[in-house]
Amino acid sequence: MKRHQVFEQLTLVPKEEDPQLLQNTIFSLFSLSRKTLQKRTTGKVLSQLLSPPVPQDFSLVERTFQDLLTTHVQLRLYQQRWNTLFLLDTPPNIDSPVSLEEDLKSHRVYQKKIQTLSSRFKEVSSSLSKWISDNPSCPTCGAALSAEHLSGDFRHA
Repeated sequence: MKRHQVFEQLTLVPKEEDPQLLQNTIFSLFSLSRKTLQKRTTGKVLSQLLSPPVPQDFSLVERTFQDLLTTHVQLRLYQQRWNTLFLLDTPPNIDSPVSLEEDLKSHRVYQKKIQTLSSRFKEVSSSLSKWISDNPSCPTCGAALSAEHLSGDFRHA
């Protein structure tokens, strides 16, 4: 605000007989003076500002932008994982770990039995294949033999 504008806002000087009107005028002058000082200071500061520098090399800006994109993608993945985990029910409480240990022991015993039976089956299959190669025809009826014949419903000819 220019000086002549400030003076235009002033009203006629009140008579000394009305202290309230005089006090209001002093307050108005003080307020306008403070605003003028603030605007003058702001103007000085703004006039000292310089334009920001224009970067010559945009590689840092590009890397930063790429990092932001990567971080955004990772954040989305983490959010998807969190949402998936959030939907899971809580695991059941194990009242007695002893029963779980017993089940695990039983599982191991059965697993060992399966391995034993599996190796015994391989031995018998190998032995049967050897016998069939040594005896290609049935000793009773003379029909051709194969492992499929012996494992199924074989009828003598």
